[in-house]
Amino acid sequence: MSEKPLAEVVHSLKGRLRLRFPTEKRNQDFFQNLLDRLSNIESIRSIKVNPLTGSVLIHYDGELAETIQRLEEKFEINRVGMNGKEEPLRKTILTATYRLDEKIKKFFSYQLDLKTLLALFFLLLGLNEIRKGKWSSPPWYFTLMSAITLLRPSK
Repeated sequence: MSEKPLAEVVHSLKGRLRLRFPTEKRNQDFFQNLLDRLSNIESIRSIKVNPLTGSVLIHYDGELAETIQRLEEKFEINRVGMNGKEEPLRKTILTATYRLDEKIKKFFSYQLDLKTLLALFFLLLGLNEIRKGKWSSPPWYFTLMSAITLLRPSK
């Protein structure tokens, strides 16, 4: 059995993550300790706990994969889907994307990241379609809009 408490990801939105600790329901000491441990994580803005239900609501800045990675240092995280089953493909994709992003950042001395690289790719792809004279072809429009969306600062 793991030394780390088991947390389940109930749901996540950008900047918001809800965890459930099913084995720690009604354990006031555990949740007070949890507040102390999570307050040291830089990207976490606020934490609300409900010991009665074993639920923790975390508001964070940054990327979900990065926040989950920080949480995994303290807890064993079990990603649960809508049907209550694990989502191993989602975990694999998030992990691979995070690692690729880190490699790109290191390679370009933290001047470029995966999101910006994808935006530049879409921008060049769209401009190439225009260069070919495919004005009536929708792909140039969609690729340019994708580039603009990726380059726009998130709120």
